[in-house]
Amino acid sequence: MVEIDGIAVLIMNFARIYSDIPITHDNDARDGLLDIAVLKSHNTVELLPAFMSAFLDRSGKFPCRTDAIESYKARRVRVESDPPLPIQHDGEARGCTTPLEARVLPGAVRLFVSRKEFERLTERE
Repeated sequence: MVEIDGIAVLIMNFARIYSDIPITHDNDARDGLLDIAVLKSHNTVELLPAFMSAFLDRSGKFPCRTDAIESYKARRVRVESDPPLPIQHDGEARGCTTPLEARVLPGAVRLFVSRKEFERLTERE
């Protein structure tokens, strides 16, 4: 169990937003793990350096990340908060609050990627 103070938790199959901006290190939709990012800053201004670094470094190597985002990988995650926080799924409010549990279902999805993305993925391996 990990206990962290933060303002939000992102649970992602692979940690990219807008399909090209990496949020965590070594994100891979094929690894069978969830990427969990805890936003630890107390306001959005403190997050700007981390998001600017992600935007500028599309390779995912993250040469310089602030400690505003702490990341983990897991097959199963449970998020609890005090007070309970609203949950969103793909940006849509669901009308429910934490606690939240998420888990990976191995082999439950088939990914289709462009030739360029396939070459990028196999280049890293």
